Amino acid sequence: MSENYYQIILLGKVDERLISIKKSLLSRLKDFNINPDFIKLIHSDDYAIRDVKYPTIAIYFGGDKSKTQHLSNLIDESIVIIPVVKSNELVPTELPSVISHINALPINETNNNIERLVSIIFENFRFLIMKWLCCIKHFKAKFC
Repeated sequence: MSENYYQIILLGKVDERLISIKKSLLSRLKDFNINPDFIKLIHSDDYAIRDVKYPTIAIYFGGDKSKTQHLSNLIDESIVIIPVVKSNELVPTELPSVISHINALPINETNNNIERLVSIIFENFRFLIMKWLCCIKHFKAKFC
């Protein structure tokens, strides 16, 4: 693992959607020429290994409102939390009240927002601006 990295905390009832999320994330990292080792996925059971000095976001998989461990801490630290639910109709039953005010992202068989989720991750880690700046630098070198 690299000395410097970005952290994604996985909370809630993590399920099979994580497989598709990882696949999409790895594909996008490859497109951006970013070493996948720079991303560290941390499950709630391993929360203690999280390092506060590195950029962090959290994905909360809905489905079990009782799994709220660590949420208050992340909120207090102003960490971006992305609630993922099976459908918008299930928000009241899948999300705990502490994050029910955050717009949830439905990911299911008919509403596949995985690419959108990965874009939100990239946006929050500032990977998109780095890619944009790289493109401008390349353009200037070629045409200016």
